[in-house]
Amino acid sequence: MERVVKLFAHLTDKDIFIQSFKNYLARRLLSEKSESIDYERSIVTKLKINCGRQVTDSIEGMMNDLELAKDQAKAYREHRQKAGEQGGEDPIEFDIKILTTSYWPSYKSFELSVPQEIKTCMDNFQTFYKNQQNNHHRELKWNFAMGNAVVHCKIPNNDKLYQFVVSTYQLCILYLFNYNTELTLEEIREHMGFDEETAKKNIQSMMQSKARLVIMQDGKYKVNMQYSNKHTRITFPVPVLEELVKRERVTQDRSNAVDAALVRIMKSRKKLGINQLKVEVITLMQTFKPDDALIKKRIENLIEREYLERDKTDQS
Repeated sequence: MERVVKLFAHLTDKDIFIQSFKNYLARRLLSEKSESIDYERSIVTKLKINCGRQVTDSIEGMMNDLELAKDQAKAYREHRQKAGEQGGEDPIEFDIKILTTSYWPSYKSFELSVPQEIKTCMDNFQTFYKNQQNNHHRELKWNFAMGNAVVHCKIPNNDKLYQFVVSTYQLCILYLFNYNTELTLEEIREHMGFDEETAKKNIQSMMQSKARLVIMQDGKYKVNMQYSNKHTRITFPVPVLEELVKRERVTQDRSNAVDAALVRIMKSRKKLGINQLKVEVITLMQTFKPDDALIKKRIENLIEREYLERDKTDQS
């Protein structure tokens, strides 16, 4: 780890590394595949020393979110246990993580058509959450992109009871085959509320040679009734639906950072020559080195928005 951090100190585009690190960390945390949360925090601490807390605040926020989520999940389980004693038990085992949107990477999300069993759990949790004293003003927005499930499956003509570890999207597609023997891609897309790319990648992920649960015949998808596996618990690959780091996002973040630096410098200095202003902006940037074109573009933008103005006696 020490060598990685030393290498990081020599990177020119530290912001791209940090964005990639944040995305991978988010996946590890949400899928509970991090080997040690203390190890993760140690790396973040070293990044903070190199770049400042403004760079790592959102990363620390993600880890704090999950600590709070454990308490929330425990409180909900206790609540449902009491409800279960009165005949109001959830239809399936259900776990949820409450996350702060501003801390986490953005994931492609859909108004997903979920099975009724999951919808009942969602409604139960929504009621529980809204009834808590501190949550009256907060709004829950459901995001299924990083969800996962364990599906118990019995294939006809096969005595085994399988456990399929799948994403929430894959779960919802499989659920459709409880009521349909075959479906076209368009029918799956319409039922789920997906776009075509998401529908195609998720259905194809269950057609791979090592996990050929779904097959295609005559242009339609159906469950492979000949499916067999020596294991009873099978984890299906989850398709990557978008690039981990999008250049557009990096460009926007850099523009925002330069804007903030320009405003901060000019609030302090009041008046400054263009060349000196560029030098001070570059000095403030800890995660990347902005070029002259970007700084000039952001200055012009701030002038248009009336955050800055040119000296009337010196239009240069």
